[in-house]
Amino acid sequence: MYLNEIYRHARDYPDTIAVVHNGNPVTYRQFAVFIDAVRAHLEQSQLTQGGLVATLTSNLYFDWVLLLDLRSLGYDTVSATDWDVVESLDLRDLRAVICFAVQEHSLRDVIEKRPDLPVVTIPLPLHSKLKPGESPELIHGGRFGDHILFSSGTTGDFKKLRYNGEVT
Repeated sequence: MYLNEIYRHARDYPDTIAVVHNGNPVTYRQFAVFIDAVRAHLEQSQLTQGGLVATLTSNLYFDWVLLLDLRSLGYDTVSATDWDVVESLDLRDLRAVICFAVQEHSLRDVIEKRPDLPVVTIPLPLHSKLKPGESPELIHGGRFGDHILFSSGTTGDFKKLRYNGEVT
């Protein structure tokens, strides 16, 4: 599972820079701890197990964290910046929409157009249950979910590509 590679780096190279977010370097340990805290929050949410969920965010760092966590929990994912894009993809089996609290404004259309669809908002800041200096434990078993990419190419009509979680 791809997420375990990040967790291994957090253990083996904790102070090495993993990503730069808004001009701020984030070490592998910080990255892994944040991923783990979001994952714990998602596990406690009232989402039904499995299925397709959409993430709404314009922040690539936050989206990457959500996608890693959701897929590590067995969900299939699709990511967009707003509800209109998700709606235009004609996803018949969508089970929920997830975003960080800083993106709550993106949820107005979801709540209005799909009141039946569960919405999970991740608060910031999140607090980790890990002690300072600890890295998350590796994840054993389970299914790493698929991810749907889409492009309008030159036609203006969205084409969806589903990447199998077991190979991506």
